[in-house]
Amino acid sequence: MTGGMIRLMGALPAAAFLTFAAPAVADDGLPDPMALLAQKPDTKMPGPPPPPDTDSKNAGTKGGDKTSNKTGDGMPGPPPPADDPSLNSGGKTTKKEAPPGGMPGPAPGKSGDPSLDQKKPSPRKTDPARGGSGFPKHKITGSIGAEIRAFPLMPIHAGQKPQSAGLFGEIEYSLQLRNNLRFTVKPFFRWDASDQERTHFDLREAYLLKVWKKPRLELRFGVDKVFWGVTESVHLVDIINQDDGVENVDGEDKLGQPMLALTVPRKWGAVSFYFLPYFRPRTFPGRGGRLRSALRVEPDTAVFGDSRLRHWHPDFAIRYSHTIKAVDVGLHYFRGTSRDPVFRLGFNGREPVLVPVYEQIDQVGVDAQFTKGPWLVKLESIVRLRQKNAVFREEDYVAVAGGFEYTFFRIFKTNADLGLLGEYLYDSRQRRAGTPFANDIFAGVRLALNNPQDTQVLAGAIQDLRSPERSFFVEASTRIGTNWKLTVEARLFTQTRPTSSLFSVRRDNLFMVEMTYNFSRAWAGSLLKRKQ
Repeated sequence: MTGGMIRLMGALPAAAFLTFAAPAVADDGLPDPMALLAQKPDTKMPGPPPPPDTDSKNAGTKGGDKTSNKTGDGMPGPPPPADDPSLNSGGKTTKKEAPPGGMPGPAPGKSGDPSLDQKKPSPRKTDPARGGSGFPKHKITGSIGAEIRAFPLMPIHAGQKPQSAGLFGEIEYSLQLRNNLRFTVKPFFRWDASDQERTHFDLREAYLLKVWKKPRLELRFGVDKVFWGVTESVHLVDIINQDDGVENVDGEDKLGQPMLALTVPRKWGAVSFYFLPYFRPRTFPGRGGRLRSALRVEPDTAVFGDSRLRHWHPDFAIRYSHTIKAVDVGLHYFRGTSRDPVFRLGFNGREPVLVPVYEQIDQVGVDAQFTKGPWLVKLESIVRLRQKNAVFREEDYVAVAGGFEYTFFRIFKTNADLGLLGEYLYDSRQRRAGTPFANDIFAGVRLALNNPQDTQVLAGAIQDLRSPERSFFVEASTRIGTNWKLTVEARLFTQTRPTSSLFSVRRDNLFMVEMTYNFSRAWAGSLLKRKQ
């Protein structure tokens, strides 16, 4: 992380508090926090739709900005994100009004006795699960774990090792200052024994969230993560956050993005505006890391399309989302620094390296998902202008990913659900594309046992339609007891061709095991004197 970025991270919380400074008490007329605020965005891919006989029949898992509904800890979460379908379904939202403070006392009586007719203060709630009636309210959740990665084939590149081990952790602290004002910070760290570049720290989230009831607005200021998209194999429209390339190759792990985001939810849909003042370059494995290119990528030599502003080039994005009956649709426009670098040859001393180049681009995209019973039909498509291709020539292009997921509920008369997935991946640049998936088919299965351990398995393969090149992956997870989670992952690459970007990782077949401990605490009042 550059010195400028570290200074920016340190300045954001202070600037945010100066902007929103106010007494830590509830305003008159503010809605109940549990009704006004929902949970924060999540980055997980959509799963299968619910069984037909549940209360949410045919609801499916909606596309757009993903959210989770963790409310059992008693801490009110943030308001629904910009693309929450509940904000876009004809304006039919359930509103729960509450007197100031959210804890009404008994109504004044009419007994004729003045001493009995006076309004009496309500008793103060002390249940930590409900957070109490006063402010501030605190919540800490997080995880810490150990990871072992094994590569059964000998490495190709000098300095690489056949296995590695490491530790990782993520802690999220939320401070509810008022019913409509919350501060959240989520640092992440990883230590890796084999790859120095994989040992890193990142501030995934550090933002103030402010909401208004009239007019309905939501403002986020700081560092945050935003996910767009519906497909499983690739994420074409997901452009706000940069990939954390040392974490994994699937594009699921993202770096925190400094932003100012304003969301305007209305009956006809939700509109979100993003101002992104600072650009985060992609991270890459180091000399001892696996799953890297033949020539090592040197991030410190990065070149920017706007050489004067470099990291500080302002980016802008706008997104419209809406739910129309069984269809969730999102439209976006992005103008700024491309999150996908192209590479040119350079030197670090006498060592030849790849220099990442980040161009200024325009992108228009659409994502849509249709839900009908056990069917999910998905589409992502983008048109990108001014992006350089793999041979370092500027070329406008179109990319499409589309397919389906069909779920068999309660297979073999059990609680388990089995989903079948299929998607087609297309890039108009074909062999000049910077991605290996320009004319490919993805097929996969998703198994959810729906047991107390929340056991899930996702397996898939991507086949190139112009060559025998293919890749496989398996991801499985299950809970052990209340707080522990076991995750197993495998990735295989076969029949890679010399002209493909996968050729440099042809011997990097991966088997990984993670054991994670998860924890969560919530309480109201003083941070130092936690209520039991």
